[in-house]
Amino acid sequence: MRMLALTFMLFWCSSFAYGQDIGSVDIVGGAAMLMSDVAHGRVKVRRISPGVAQVKALLDESNVHLTLLSELSKNRNVPRPYAESIAEDAAILQDIRKHGIIGQPQYEQIKAVNADLRIKADHAEMAPEAAFDTIEIVVHTRKNGQELGNYQIWYVKEAYRNDASKYQTFDRFSSPASRKMPPGKYLMWAQATDGSKAMGEKTPKEFGDGQAKVETDLGAP
Repeated sequence: MRMLALTFMLFWCSSFAYGQDIGSVDIVGGAAMLMSDVAHGRVKVRRISPGVAQVKALLDESNVHLTLLSELSKNRNVPRPYAESIAEDAAILQDIRKHGIIGQPQYEQIKAVNADLRIKADHAEMAPEAAFDTIEIVVHTRKNGQELGNYQIWYVKEAYRNDASKYQTFDRFSSPASRKMPPGKYLMWAQATDGSKAMGEKTPKEFGDGQAKVETDLGAP
């Protein structure tokens, strides 16, 4: 069964393209090679619990999500933001493979990639006709139950939580502030714009329940 999954993943990316501007998104090759290298001991799993079995289980779960997305993507154009989000997941797995070791930081990234793909798959099941559309995210900043304005909204894919170069902002200050984003797993936080640069807590957010628009709250610092 696993060999079938690996074979599928090697070819899955051919359907994820956006015209001639974005080529094949090689998350499949990346995931398949990483799974194979873990299974054969070429990528070492160290100092994590429960260890190799859990890493393999997470990659197998990712394959299930990818299977669903692949089926839905047949004969359809995948918009650029969604394809780029998938490409980020691919890059993470490829970087882990190149590193050759899965310690706790890499394990956390694999978990985050799997969660991101799970949310994308869940969203696609709930809204198959809009499976690859972005979601309008509307953020309200609140403090002590009161909505406050003039805060910068920051976000990053959870798997990149430790990479400041991946941090992005909404185009307008709160509140509310809105931005269209692909379904997935994110961290979001608010930052004061009064010169203090005070930052709110980085809060995990999952967007992908079949809705085209989602309103959410963030704590104002």
